[in-house]
Amino acid sequence: MPRFTDTSTHVIDGSTDTTSLRPRMRTRTRTGCWTCREAGYKCDEQKPFCGRCKRLEIRCQGYEIRCRWRPVRPQGSTSQHRPVAVDSSRSPSLGSRSACLPVNPLSSRDSRLLHYWTANLSGLLSASGAPSENNPFVVHLGAMLLEPGSLQSVVLSMSASHLACLTNDSSLQVVADRHQQTALNRLRTLVGDPVQSRSQATLAAVLMMLVSTRLFADEEDTTHCVANHLQGASAMITQRFNGRARAPLTSTERFLLSVFCYHDILSSVSRGASPLWESTSEFSAVEDIAHTRRITAVLHLVARISQLQQLKIADANLPGCSFHVTAAAIEISLQGLGPLSSGDSRDSSREREIESTVQAYRHAAFIYLYRVWFDVGAPSPTTLEHVEQCLSALEEVPATSPLASAHGWPLFTAGCESILPSQRDLVRARFDQMYATRRFPSLRRIKGDMEEVWTRKDAEQRVAGLDGMSKVDCIQVILHRRGREVNFT
Repeated sequence: MPRFTDTSTHVIDGSTDTTSLRPRMRTRTRTGCWTCREAGYKCDEQKPFCGRCKRLEIRCQGYEIRCRWRPVRPQGSTSQHRPVAVDSSRSPSLGSRSACLPVNPLSSRDSRLLHYWTANLSGLLSASGAPSENNPFVVHLGAMLLEPGSLQSVVLSMSASHLACLTNDSSLQVVADRHQQTALNRLRTLVGDPVQSRSQATLAAVLMMLVSTRLFADEEDTTHCVANHLQGASAMITQRFNGRARAPLTSTERFLLSVFCYHDILSSVSRGASPLWESTSEFSAVEDIAHTRRITAVLHLVARISQLQQLKIADANLPGCSFHVTAAAIEISLQGLGPLSSGDSRDSSREREIESTVQAYRHAAFIYLYRVWFDVGAPSPTTLEHVEQCLSALEEVPATSPLASAHGWPLFTAGCESILPSQRDLVRARFDQMYATRRFPSLRRIKGDMEEVWTRKDAEQRVAGLDGMSKVDCIQVILHRRGREVNFT
């Protein structure tokens, strides 16, 4: 079964303890920084960076919570794998008392945090633009949030983290970390139960941990935790929805599936690999909102472009390979999603913003396709045309629009391939505007990643000319220079 386990300890599967029969071994620290833990050295646990790392002038990876999913099957079990969680920063047994303590009612502070989520933060996450009572995150998660559990703790952590960003109040970040730890403890128990592991609340908790990590986690922690939350959610979705092809999903199931598929597809772009879950036929609309169906249609094509990466490697030595045939088919499909003709259906500003977002995604998908297909970007004339069209479409949507919550990927994609100072200034200003209205740390991080790509592109132009500049792959720049994936949320 996929097990959510400590990254520095062995999995406890109920086997007999033979510690007393072996020579006493040196005890490794469980609370030091990750650099010292991975190297096996004692850490003095100075904050924010430990003394050993500063003395050796090496990067201190900090003390954040880490977790991973890995397959473990209990002895004698013939049942289907299911997710099991274990705290990632300590190593208590699965039956530890801390996970079974009585649950107290929400304190007044936590009640305010939950209200903040419902009235404010959920609206910043959603592209629906609906009032709080109709916001998909509130509609589908609201009832589950009233029950003490991992989902409630994740949401409280997100609210405290966001308020900490707004107010620069470090005590709120302490509250956020405490709720995150509580969420992990509760999730460990929930997903270890064969019934609770299949519940909507458990899946929702993992998905909201994924969203929280993307938005608020430290730079060094994002890739590790995002990948593991995606893997865990993928295992749970496969278990929950396999065999359901003929049975219609409930609206909440469609919503949860859409949240997973959206993040899985965008993560596949930054990984340069296929999405984890390829059975996306049930994913028809982002957040299960009808007006996002055309955006979702583009996302399905983005997923196919990510799959091209693997096909390109497999067919590298084959003449007339299927790689080119598949790429050409995707190009035709993208062309078929061109702008809708003007008419009554696009009279409102809301509908114009939706269609502009569709076109921004479409032109970003073209840029991604040509990077994978031909290994070229700007200043290729074709790429520059799509950069201009993508940025023009994004300009038509105010940064304060709820739809701008979904603009991270197209803005980054077109921004990285921008070579004119005016275009770069526009993209930089756009990220600043989005951050000013949302205060998500991830927006500053993605802007910094884009500026790193610009530095590399300009350096290549000076050394190898325009041809060298066109070969710079923005995703690979961040992977190689910063050792992590790009976060598009």
